[in-house]
Amino acid sequence: MDLDQLLAALCSPQQDVRVPAEATLKNHNSNPQFALQLLGVAMDQSGNRPLQIRQISAIVLKQMIRKKWHDMGPEHQAALRQGLLPGVAEPVKLIRMTLHVCIALVAHLGSVSDWPELFVALGQGLGGDVPTVLHTVECLAAVVEEAGHDLAVHVLGLQETLLALVAHQGSTPVVRRKILMLYKAIVSALIAVGMEEYKTMLPRWLVVFAACCNNLQMEEDAVKSALAALRVLNTLCTSPTPTPEVQEAAENVLSSVCGF
Repeated sequence: MDLDQLLAALCSPQQDVRVPAEATLKNHNSNPQFALQLLGVAMDQSGNRPLQIRQISAIVLKQMIRKKWHDMGPEHQAALRQGLLPGVAEPVKLIRMTLHVCIALVAHLGSVSDWPELFVALGQGLGGDVPTVLHTVECLAAVVEEAGHDLAVHVLGLQETLLALVAHQGSTPVVRRKILMLYKAIVSALIAVGMEEYKTMLPRWLVVFAACCNNLQMEEDAVKSALAALRVLNTLCTSPTPTPEVQEAAENVLSSVCGF
C-alpha cells in the first residue's frame, strides 16, 4: 500500500478498510522521513491529487508533529521547517488552516532561534497583496493560539506593520477585522500571564479602535471591524491593570457608537 492508498483508506467510511490503515499508520509514526512524505502530499498543488487526500495528509502530519517532534533528528526538523513555510499562503482554506497549525506547533515545540526565517517570511507576507496579508494574519493568529505568550511576544514585534495596515485607508474591512482579532489574541495571551509588553504602543492602537467605531458605515464588514475593536477594548478594560487611557478610550468609543 503506497502513501496515497494509505491516506485514501484512512478517509474510508468502511471500518474494515479504515482500521487496518490506522494500524499501518501507527507503524510509520516513528519514522521522521514519513513526516516529510506527508508534507509533500499536503503541499502538492499540481491538481493530480484529490483535496481530501491532501487534507488528511496535513492532519496526520499535524498529529505527528505534536507527538513526535522531539523524536526527530535535527536534519528532519530543519527540512520540515523549510517545507512548511510556503504553507502560509496555501490557497485551499481547510488545508491552509491545518498547515498553519503545523507551523505554529513547530515554532512552539522548537525554538524561534532555530527558525529565524519564519518571522522574516511572515513579516514579508504582511507586505503582500490582500489575500497574502489575510493568510499571513491567519497564520500569526494560529501561532498565538497554539503557543500563547511564548510566541505572542514575537508576534508583537510585527505590530508596527500591523498598525500601519489596519490604519491605512486602502485596507479592506476584512483585513482590519482580522488584524484586530489577532491583536486581541496577543493581548489576551500576555495578560493571562501578567505580561505588559503590549502597553508600549497601546496609545496608537486606541486611536485605531476609535477610527473603526467612529462614523461607522453600516456595511457588514465595517460593523464586524467595529465589533472586533470593541472586543479588544473589553479585554483591555477587564484586565487586572487597566490604564486610565484605556478606560477613557472605551468610554469615548461607546459614546460614539451608542450616540450619547
